[in-house]
Amino acid sequence: MASVTIRRRTQRGLQQQKFFIRRNKRIKTLSFRLQHNGFEKLPILKGNRKKMLFLFVICPVLFILQLQMLVNRYYSYPVSTFVSIKDVKVTYLPSISICNNNYRFVAMIERLMETNATDTLTESDVTNFWTSYGVQKNLLYTFIVCETYLQHHKLKDNCSLDDYSSGVYTNDTVFFSDLGQCVDMTLKYPVHQNILGFAIVINRHELIEQFFPIDEEPYYAIYAHENGMLYEHEIYVNTRIAQYVEYWVKFEKKEYIHKNSPLKPCQSVEGFRECWSKCVAMQIQATAPCRLPSSTASLPSCKSWRDVYKAHEAIDMLHSTGRINNCSCIKPCDVIEYKVNNLELMSMENNYSQFSVEILRLAHEVIEETFLYPTSHLIKDLSSITGFYWAFPLKRF
Repeated sequence: MASVTIRRRTQRGLQQQKFFIRRNKRIKTLSFRLQHNGFEKLPILKGNRKKMLFLFVICPVLFILQLQMLVNRYYSYPVSTFVSIKDVKVTYLPSISICNNNYRFVAMIERLMETNATDTLTESDVTNFWTSYGVQKNLLYTFIVCETYLQHHKLKDNCSLDDYSSGVYTNDTVFFSDLGQCVDMTLKYPVHQNILGFAIVINRHELIEQFFPIDEEPYYAIYAHENGMLYEHEIYVNTRIAQYVEYWVKFEKKEYIHKNSPLKPCQSVEGFRECWSKCVAMQIQATAPCRLPSSTASLPSCKSWRDVYKAHEAIDMLHSTGRINNCSCIKPCDVIEYKVNNLELMSMENNYSQFSVEILRLAHEVIEETFLYPTSHLIKDLSSITGFYWAFPLKRF
């Protein structure tokens, strides 16, 4: 029995000795390779535990930290899912009426201005408003187009404005203040978390009224949505709008001052605005069922969402029939004219199908810059980092 036990112990010792010889040979081989490549000072050469610590603790930690830095670099804001170009939808919001105080967005402006609490719409009303135009929460990433029509209204008798080549509009703060509100509204509520960008569209490239200081010009631009916020821009006064991606059409401003005379009478801008507002209020009172938030107090306020739609329909009908132009207001003496100085884009502006394609192209660029390009760069950097930290022949340990 004693001889059998000694023989077994001797065989076990020989096996252990062979194992250590093979292991030391592999370590020497790896050490030679690392020294040959200039890595003789790495801690991996100073014992088994340090090797394991470096490979399975330090490397993963460095890898995770580097990965976090990359993610923060390429995705500086939260992304719920990767978006393909097919998921982009262009949503055209309804036009904003000009030359009166009743706009298509007045129901939303009421909420922003916090004027009358009784007329304030609930969040469900806001959701219904946007979903009626195809903006649905967590469904599509939407590219909003805030659209307005600047049609040259030929007014009768003394109310007619000077007929310049592209039309002239008088001093009124209605138009651009509401364009800013249109953009501002889209991010004020959680319904619009998926909005990628905005296009403020001025159709028919007509001339617009004075709203900005003399040293500023209005722009027709594409705006970017970033971090769920709209950035301040000096052109729009007291309005939070997005940081521009690119200017589309730029306007040139000209001012004409006419003298009041018996043959060609004119009045102050304030007088013309007051006359026009009274005329519009009388016509709306005869057609609209209730008062919209920014209308005059000659009608009861619209209390329900259905009443708001009825009031909008009545005002749209008023504009479509041309009755809104039947005013007898003397033209203002001070006329501000804005002309478009980009003829190439002017021709495109009248082509709605081509314009829709252009908007989609811009939306796709936003998609690619936001999601596709960062993803490709992230994959490239991940591959390089993985190769750096895990290129050691681990299976030889």
